[in-house]
This record gives sequence, C-alpha cells and structure tokens, in this order.
Amino acid sequence: ALVETLGLLRDTNALPALIAALRSDRSRDVRAEAATALGRLGCSAAIPRLATAFERDRDRKVRANAVRSLAVLAGAQHADFFIAAYEADPTMRGELAAILGQVGSPTAVTVLLQSLGEDGCINRAAVAKALGMAGDARAVAPLIEIQANDRDMTTRDAAVMALGWLGS
Repeated sequence: ALVETLGLLRDTNALPALIAALRSDRSRDVRAEAATALGRLGCSAAIPRLATAFERDRDRKVRANAVRSLAVLAGAQHADFFIAAYEADPTMRGELAAILGQVGSPTAVTVLLQSLGEDGCINRAAVAKALGMAGDARAVAPLIEIQANDRDMTTRDAAVMALGWLGS
C-alpha cells in the first residue's frame, strides 16, 4: 500500500525508495507496484532501473509492469528496445505487442505483421489489436484474412476491432 501511495503522490522525492523496492524487495507484489509507481512518477531517471527489472526479474507481473512503465516514460524514442524485447521474449509478447502498436513505427508494424503470420503465434489477438492501434494501412489485408478465416473467435473479434480503428 505504501509503494502504491508513493506512486499516486507523483512526488519525485520517492524515486530512491521506489527504485530500492523494485531492485530488492522480496515481495513480488511490492516490486510490481514499485514498477508501476515509477511509471506514474514520470521521471526518466527510472528508465535504466525499469529496463533492468524487465530484463532480469524472474516474476512475470514485475516484468509486465516494468515494461508498461518503460513505455510510458520512454515511448517511441526506445522503439528498438521494445522490438528487441518482443523478438527475444515470447512470454511477454502480449504486453509488448500493445506497446509496439502504440509506438506505431514502420519497423514495429513490420515486426507485428511478421509475427501475425507465424504458425503458433499465441498472442494473435493482441497482435491484431496492436496493428489497429498502429494505424498502418499495411495491416488491413492480413486483418481481413484473420477476421474471415482464423479459428479463434477472440482473434477474429480483435481483427474486427482493429479494422474499425483503421477505418476499414
């Protein structure tokens, strides 16, 4: 509760305490909330520690919160980091797909389009939504194909939503 409060206060004086909690607290919940709170602070000094938490923490929730906060703080300036993380870590692809969609760079869209076509892509719905968020017309034909032919209803629904965002 304390870590969450520190983030909600948005007081940069809390930065050292939040970084310490993210780095070394035994509780995964405290580390995860510290990652979120660091994003709320809006302080770019937290970027290196959040990147380290994303790359090294063993807990998926901590890693997911860290990468979401990184997206808030770093955004499109660090598109290459998010693309590399997407390609390297299949366990985080759902979260990273959404971030790549927000980044919306041509390279990010290319990576998403390639993964959409991979056999066994377990995050096809997330990728479809991300393509809609990116707003790139290259996604229209693959999304129409998914909407018409994908076996998974959730993925088909995500394609329909994405096509709506794209105005198709």
